[in-house]
This record gives sequence, structure tokens and C-alpha cells, in this order.
Amino acid sequence: MAGDIEVGDSSRQHREHLLRNAKGSYKERPDTGVGLSQYYMDDDDPEEMLREVKRQFEKDGMKVTALSYNSSTQELDIIAYYTNGSG
Repeated sequence: MAGDIEVGDSSRQHREHLLRNAKGSYKERPDTGVGLSQYYMDDDDPEEMLREVKRQFEKDGMKVTALSYNSSTQELDIIAYYTNGSG
């Protein structure tokens, strides 16, 4: 058995946490999080959602190179990567 801990790139996991968790989910950083499900439920302006995703990712140290949303399939397409070695 190899052990309980796996070491690897966690960037995808960090992005997923930012998208799923709403503001207030992190006690130490209450202004962190997108709360993507709320945008889907409210059927708000997709541009507002995309701005918030970009803002949160950049605040977390990522460079966002592509970001789009298909409202008919509710698919979010993101190309973003960490530039400062975090993640």
C-alpha cells in the first residue's frame, strides 16, 4: 500500500472550491468564494457571474486566460492557472 497521502497538483481542487463555496464559507476569508449554485438558481446575468469568477480566481493568484458560459447547457468553461506557484 502506497499510503494515505497523495502529492500532486491541487489547482483543479482549489478552483472547484472557489466556485462552489459562497462568500462567508471561509471564516478567515469571508469575502472569498463565488457561490456558483446561487447564480444558477437566481438566473442572474451571466456576465456578472463571469466577472465574479474572474475576480475570485485572480484574487487567489490565478491568471485567467479564457472564461465563457453556455446558458443553454449551464456549462462554465475556464482556462486559468496559478502564476505564483500556489495551488
